[in-house]
Amino acid sequence: MAGVIARLLMSLGLDPTRQWALFRVRARLTLRTFTRQRGRIVGLIITALCFAPLIIGGAIGSAYGYRNLPAPWPAQLLGGVLVLLWLIWIAAPVLAFRLNEGLDLTRLLIYPLRPRDLVASTLLGTLLDFPSYLALPLFIAALIGWGDNWALPVVIVALVLSYAHMIIISQLVLTAGGGLLRSRRFRDVSIVILSLLGSSCFFINQGIQALVRRMDPARLRSFRPLDYVQWLPPGATARAIEQATAGNWGAALFWLLYSSLLLIVIAWLWWRLLLRVVTGEGFLQSAPRPEKLVTQSVASR
Repeated sequence: MAGVIARLLMSLGLDPTRQWALFRVRARLTLRTFTRQRGRIVGLIITALCFAPLIIGGAIGSAYGYRNLPAPWPAQLLGGVLVLLWLIWIAAPVLAFRLNEGLDLTRLLIYPLRPRDLVASTLLGTLLDFPSYLALPLFIAALIGWGDNWALPVVIVALVLSYAHMIIISQLVLTAGGGLLRSRRFRDVSIVILSLLGSSCFFINQGIQALVRRMDPARLRSFRPLDYVQWLPPGATARAIEQATAGNWGAALFWLLYSSLLLIVIAWLWWRLLLRVVTGEGFLQSAPRPEKLVTQSVASR
């Protein structure tokens, strides 16, 4: 098994030895976090008890829908699930919830590591993050619902791309908005927003029910949300799975390449922003001004 993983990493242009070393460091940091902060173990148990039943129920329901809903609704459901996970991984850092606690890359840039090795270590390191396990049942449900035919390789590649998009976009949001997200004022505002959202769930539910009742059944049957979200990274992977299952291999390859291209662009943007922070230019929202740097330099003397 280790040999297969090593050959796979080498085929992707990665160094297996370095990846294994970075993964072990990440595992040790995770273990140290829970051994030194016992309260996190309690928080982890409470989170699991609250969200695990919902996630497992959603996974069972989505797997049933993939296999039993009439066409084209299985693909619409798949696109909705993948896009929803992607949006959660975008919104969570903004609401002060960090889903990915990988290695601090700013401390690893002094070592002779290639950018691709650092980005890959970030993706692999999230396998030790608890939120990744909350999303895992939904990915397994998609694999069960769509992977029982010749389209299995496309399904696996598409789901891996969807997971990579979730992680990279979360890191991009954290890096791009680091100066704003770390401010105390923004944290206070996010708490107020969360409180308002929690207290307005009843009214939101009533509004959605009223909207559904007013919709024309004929228009509802012809509504295809995947036609709109297919241009988003996870929507493209859902479209690729749908096309591969239907035997349209050329269209499936197109959507996989499109999603891969978006992943490369987003990863490049994240890397450039990370280098901006490391080189002292600061976050986008809090870049140090020249006069401020001069003042700090004079004060330090």
